[in-house]
Amino acid sequence: MKRIIYMIAILASLHLISCDNDEPLVEPGIETVTEEGVVYRIFRLEVGDSFVKYLKSFDPADVMIWKQEKEDTTGIRIMRDPERLKTLIIKIPESLNLEDGIYRSRNARQGDWVFTFPIEMAVTNNVVSSCQMSSIAFGYEDMLRYDENKPAPGSISNPFLIGDFQELKDFRACIEDDDEAGKGRYFLQDGDIPIDMRNMSTGEVGWTPIGHLKAKRMGFNGHYDGGGHSLKNFYTNNIDPNNQGINYLGIFSILLPESSVKNLTIENYTIDCPNCSYIGTLAGRADTGVVLENIKIINSIIKGKDYLGGLVGEFNGSSIKKCVTERAEIEGGSGLGLLIGAINAAGYASIRMYPTITDSYNEGMSRLTGSNKLGGIIGCANGVNMTISNAKNAAYKIEASGDFAGGLIGYVTGRLTMKDCSNELNVGSNQTDKKSLNANAHMGGLIGSLNSMDGLSTISNCESSASIKATGGYVGGLLGSLGGSLKMTNPLCGIEGLIELGGNYAGGLIGHADGDVTITASADKSVNNTSLIVNGDYVGGLIGCATRTVTLQNVMSKGAVTGNKFVGGLIGSGKNITLKDTRMSGVATVMGTENVGGLVGYISSGTLTMENQKQLVVFEGFVNAESNLSAPNCGGVLGYGIASTVELNNLEMRGKINGGENVGGLIGQIEKGRKTHVGNCLVESTNGVHGVRNVGGLGGQIFSDYLTFGYCTNNAPVTASDNRAGGIVAYLTTDTGTETIANSCYNKGDVTAIGRVAGGIIGRIDHASTSNTFTVNYCENWGTVSAIADLGGIIGYIDKEQESNNLIFDQLHNHGVVSFAAGTPSDDSKTAGGIIGRSLARTTTIQYCSNRGEIKASKSLFAGGIIGRMGKQGSGTSSNYINNCFNIATIAGGKTVGGIVGKMENVHKKSYGIHRCYNTKKVTGGDNVGGIAGEIDNGNIVTHCYYFGAALGSKCYGIVDKGQDSRFEYNYVLEGTDTGFTNKKKAKNLTQSEFGVASNFTDWNFSNTWEMRNGRPQLRHNFE
Repeated sequence: MKRIIYMIAILASLHLISCDNDEPLVEPGIETVTEEGVVYRIFRLEVGDSFVKYLKSFDPADVMIWKQEKEDTTGIRIMRDPERLKTLIIKIPESLNLEDGIYRSRNARQGDWVFTFPIEMAVTNNVVSSCQMSSIAFGYEDMLRYDENKPAPGSISNPFLIGDFQELKDFRACIEDDDEAGKGRYFLQDGDIPIDMRNMSTGEVGWTPIGHLKAKRMGFNGHYDGGGHSLKNFYTNNIDPNNQGINYLGIFSILLPESSVKNLTIENYTIDCPNCSYIGTLAGRADTGVVLENIKIINSIIKGKDYLGGLVGEFNGSSIKKCVTERAEIEGGSGLGLLIGAINAAGYASIRMYPTITDSYNEGMSRLTGSNKLGGIIGCANGVNMTISNAKNAAYKIEASGDFAGGLIGYVTGRLTMKDCSNELNVGSNQTDKKSLNANAHMGGLIGSLNSMDGLSTISNCESSASIKATGGYVGGLLGSLGGSLKMTNPLCGIEGLIELGGNYAGGLIGHADGDVTITASADKSVNNTSLIVNGDYVGGLIGCATRTVTLQNVMSKGAVTGNKFVGGLIGSGKNITLKDTRMSGVATVMGTENVGGLVGYISSGTLTMENQKQLVVFEGFVNAESNLSAPNCGGVLGYGIASTVELNNLEMRGKINGGENVGGLIGQIEKGRKTHVGNCLVESTNGVHGVRNVGGLGGQIFSDYLTFGYCTNNAPVTASDNRAGGIVAYLTTDTGTETIANSCYNKGDVTAIGRVAGGIIGRIDHASTSNTFTVNYCENWGTVSAIADLGGIIGYIDKEQESNNLIFDQLHNHGVVSFAAGTPSDDSKTAGGIIGRSLARTTTIQYCSNRGEIKASKSLFAGGIIGRMGKQGSGTSSNYINNCFNIATIAGGKTVGGIVGKMENVHKKSYGIHRCYNTKKVTGGDNVGGIAGEIDNGNIVTHCYYFGAALGSKCYGIVDKGQDSRFEYNYVLEGTDTGFTNKKKAKNLTQSEFGVASNFTDWNFSNTWEMRNGRPQLRHNFE
């Protein structure tokens, strides 16, 4: 083995000291001295001024001198001349038979100090012919071991060997005296290196990093292979003599570009330098192209300032693979990570980093304490295009007094690809007895804050089982806040976890998203099992607030959600949302004080679209507790939408919905909507929909330009403790462009308004002043409808008087009881009808409708089998028309009552009125009672109608009791039923047998309109 030691002094940093004298003095070896029976010849060598300061502290020590070509010890000694400051004494045993050749000195050791002096001796015939300071160039081959039987020392096939602490320091000396810091050279550790610096006092320096400030080039640029061995029990204090703090501390100071470290364990390393930044157990910084692999850090303790990492303080390198930290404790300021403190810590905008982190994790009782930007893997990463795969954090506690903390990453700007990663940390605040992570704001189970900048970030198959507590906002089960675009695949938050905070913007996956988000998941796999309890606004089971586009596909969430305003089982607040086969699963509760939705709490100036391949149960939990009946705008799908387009298709809601004003089984309120379409939707709930006012089986209050409810069913009881309840919609306002309001809608739930206005399908309709045709058709009600005023089996009340609008109600059928509740409404609203309670519209057509439900309205002012009151008294022109309708249920009214209409008024077009209608059941009331109409005013025509019910009683008429300026043609009544005043001008009496003969009905069309069934005429296109 060749071992040539050159003379360098290792102090705070290492330098090669050369001799000042060109011609050093060599004294002949004629002086002798005897020591311990050995006779030595004495040589003295004068050195230059550069050595004086080192020689003053150099005590005599044995120094082996090796022959250059051989390994055998010569027994030659070197020491300082105690009497001559600039002189070294060389002692050569007189009995030593030296072979011819050149001899060079090796290290003199004193404690942890190493003194080496470049001395050369030339020996000829056993006589020292010369002895001088060497000027031989520095070389690794002279300083370090290697395999002499192999070529190319320092190559990958023949690395330099490091096996003990002295050789580690020799390696450090070589690196620091190399202008290229070991570039292209390979080093292999072939043994464990345990030392004990743990008992050093705080004033002692301890280990000085390899390649530190006084090196020719700061850092290490070679390739270090730990060989599966370890470095143990190291200690580093503040190595700056002025105690100002020196950056870049660790085993290495800086890993320079293209360097690498692998297969190394570092155990029990303490770095205590509160004023220092860029500290890592392995290295303070790793530059571009650095590769780290299979490195394990155990029991590392770091106390510093900023950018502290269990592995590396700042990593700007290429890749980290299979690196682990266990039981690390890091305490500092900003940019702290249990693996990496920071990537591109300075945040240079012109620099883009491309690191890859694979199969790396943190575990054990690790702790991370700092101010902001803390992460279980990375504290912060700026301007990156980064890939992280199969990474895990299982720390005990992460606590940030400021913002930005994440189970894996605290803060990221740039493009991120993360897959197969997990956080097993419980996240909490001020909890000393359990795992926890704490920050003021921007905190996530995986990432505190991610700004994707100009790129698309992806997170695939990643999960966090965190339970989170925070004092601020922007908190997510996976991601606290997002800027830019993100695609998530199969995310998972929580195993029955919990998120608690006191600020705004909280989500089971993402707290706040200011960018496009796409989340897809495998069918029947919940992505969030975590419950959220938030004393703030914008809270969602998946996303608290999304300001751009969100697409969820095959996503299921189970976690309960509690917040204040803008609360949703999936999304608290959003702009453009598409839900494809997405749902809330289980009996989870979504609670809030305003704008609360089973899926989405609030949407503004955007779109909400639900697209399901088949009818899907999207919600089966509870929106608000029964005691929370003051929260406005609550719905099983959407709480509140404004200036938006909402399209819901193929969905089923089975939950219980509670709220205050504007409550719906699907939608609480839509205001100034651009388009609202609800199709093939079902509300199936025995618990029902309950609120104060504007409470509907599907929608509470809907105001939209284009509006359609189609093929929808409500099987839930609907209750409003005040006004306006509807089996499908409580309060509906249409505007420009709407044609069909409701089509093929069905209600089987009881509808109750303790106050005014209730309808089996729609409670109240307001229509705009523009010229349009609005249609409600093919709808049926089987539920009991109850209110103190304005109640109808299909529609309770229609407001507005604009003649320019044409309202068409076609093929509407009521099977449920319409019942007046106790109360004292105004006279105008005391109306009840089998189809419509009251309508003020001037141009209305009711056709092919029927009522089969009993009408119990003894306190009403107007009641009718089809409509209680139609039109409005006063000036103006009405074109109201009822045709091809029938009633086959008893009607008990209060004053003006009719089998088809209680009162029809203010019609000035002779072609309008009541055509081809009939009633087969008894009608009872007060002053104006008729088998078809109680009262008709101003130019109506009643034609081709009949009454086939029981006797009406005194002051009652078979067709119309009171008809002012109206015509009556081709009408018939069953003989004996008209027992009041004469009615010859209004109808013709027929016996029961005569009713069964078609020819007895003059001008009746039995070919296309009527047919005989069960002994009387029935409508061909409106069967009983």
